[in-house]
Amino acid sequence: MEDTDDIEDVIDDKDRVLTSLKYTRLLNDLTEDGYLVKEFQGGTNPIILDVEYDSDRDMRNSAPFGDTSALHTLVAQVCDREGIIRDLLDEVDNPYDFNEVKDKVNKAVGRAVLLPYSDPSKYRFTKEAYSLVYEKVEEAKDTDE
Repeated sequence: MEDTDDIEDVIDDKDRVLTSLKYTRLLNDLTEDGYLVKEFQGGTNPIILDVEYDSDRDMRNSAPFGDTSALHTLVAQVCDREGIIRDLLDEVDNPYDFNEVKDKVNKAVGRAVLLPYSDPSKYRFTKEAYSLVYEKVEEAKDTDE
């Protein structure tokens, strides 16, 4: 991914994705090394968010993956809001493909208005990591005084 020039054609924000992958790898490495415990596996219940949703104007703020009716409602409200002809769904190969539809809408609007979201993973320090962090904080306090 780092070596390609055209990843933006597939992914909205190359830098964000690369950063996310680095942090995910870092957290997994810290878990494997015994510093963190994963308490919750994220990535469950993914949805598409309308980041410009306004409750006074719009019908839906999100569409759960798999609910194509809700996704198509999001597309219609974005099109209405932006003054775009509502045949965007005819311009995609698969109107049931959430990522393809999201990409088409965002490209038509010229900015990211539909974004995927899923629950993040949750981690906590192990007892050993708490001790290590405590020692580092104490050392930092001593050098600041």
